[in-house]
Amino acid sequence: MTFRLLPEKPLVISPSLAATIGLEETVLLAVLHELFVHRATGGWLKVDSALLQVFLPFWQPQDVQRIAASLCATGILHLRSAPYLSSGVLDFSLGE
Repeated sequence: MTFRLLPEKPLVISPSLAATIGLEETVLLAVLHELFVHRATGGWLKVDSALLQVFLPFWQPQDVQRIAASLCATGILHLRSAPYLSSGVLDFSLGE
């Protein structure tokens, strides 16, 4: 039986992590972690704006850039790509 209000796999986030690093940061981290677990090679993963739009249709590119920068400032996310707004890519690894 399907529930029409949940047409795709729901995002699962940690309430305590959201209280610690922020809700937006936790949502982005959950999506990036899920992608990373299934697609990363050599400890890095490159995702483009088209793929992120599938998982994060509620955010504009400037939101993704702002939130990714916030995760970088905390050391949770490491980026080696140009800024998201100019490159349309997040080439990242996850910190501890």
